[in-house]
Amino acid sequence: MTTRLRIVIVFALASIILSGCSGLKKMKNNADQIQYRVTPEVLETHAGKVDLGVDGRFPAKYFNKKATLVITPVLKYDGGETAYSPVTVQGEKVMGNNRVISYTSGGNVAYKDATNFSDAMRLSELEVRIRATKGAASLDFEPVVIAKGVIATSTMVANVPKAILGVRREANNTG
Repeated sequence: MTTRLRIVIVFALASIILSGCSGLKKMKNNADQIQYRVTPEVLETHAGKVDLGVDGRFPAKYFNKKATLVITPVLKYDGGETAYSPVTVQGEKVMGNNRVISYTSGGNVAYKDATNFSDAMRLSELEVRIRATKGAASLDFEPVVIAKGVIATSTMVANVPKAILGVRREANNTG
């Protein structure tokens, strides 16, 4: 009798543990349904900063009620990467003080941040990395590239004034 009881307990615990990640795996498999809009579409540098604005849209029936997502935009370039500050969103039944995404109607999240510019960022990719957590289970999603490159025209302007030599002004003789 005790061996049967042990088998039942082991089976019950295994099913609870495996079902704990099922909601996260479903979210990971359907991660392509999340819509991202980057403002500006190609990042730009102004005054030595790369400003970023991202609007994300979660569809209805996507977000698990007990899940929490930590979303981190990362600018990858040759020689390194720069992570913007992460944003956290949560399901309806999670106790926390983050943006709540509804299961039945979905939801939006808006994000704005800036980071310092370096010359290697000209050829770069902006990707979103997501880490999902539900209870004690965690799962990393595949990174999604949402923008490419940084326009750095303002860094090419020379700010060294030079005197103009050899210019002769003519007197106004017309009248």
